[in-house]
Amino acid sequence: LAFGFTNANGSFFLEGHETEITNIDPVLKIFHKCNDKGIPCERTWRIGVPDKYITIGEREPKKVMDVGILNVEVVLNGETRDCIH
Repeated sequence: LAFGFTNANGSFFLEGHETEITNIDPVLKIFHKCNDKGIPCERTWRIGVPDKYITIGEREPKKVMDVGILNVEVVLNGETRDCIH
């Protein structure tokens, strides 16, 4: 749906739309190499987008999801590595 990078301050804004017949389950994926100790591939975080942030039938979102400030040094439970994305 959308792809982007952080700015110099680490902020980002993503907006996407898709035409689907069935329900969608969007996920915010964050790829980074912070505190990775030279291990190959990028650390990958997956954050599910709750249904209340999905707007049906319109391109303009009715509600914006604020993920807040994330400390990417920590290792999340279920964190993976991704070499191709």
